[in-house]
Amino acid sequence: MITPATIEKRKHLAGFTERELAPCPAIKGVVGIGSVATGQAHANSDIDAVVFMDPLDHAEYMERVKMLRALFSDILTHITAAGVYTEDPIGEAFVRRHQEPGRSANIAAWNAEHLRRFGTGM
Repeated sequence: MITPATIEKRKHLAGFTERELAPCPAIKGVVGIGSVATGQAHANSDIDAVVFMDPLDHAEYMERVKMLRALFSDILTHITAAGVYTEDPIGEAFVRRHQEPGRSANIAAWNAEHLRRFGTGM
């Protein structure tokens, strides 16, 4: 039995394929996988699919690398100008992602928790 969510997700996948993928000559096929393929998708299920493409030659690959680097540079410029990150966004993102004890951003909280647990701080 196919769930109602499966039908909706298949419609979304078909629409995306028609709008975004079909016009690209490098795209050769799209296959839904997972819960969308088995008919067991739920409202919060992801739509998983495999996209089959022609391989890129080196020049096409380098053109895409150039485009992605330009986009990345634009993003870095935007997030630093907006004050989301400072002059070292890569390092800052790493520290935010890996909140290890002893980082200046969380040392007070770490000391408080250490004091609560063990009766001693650093």
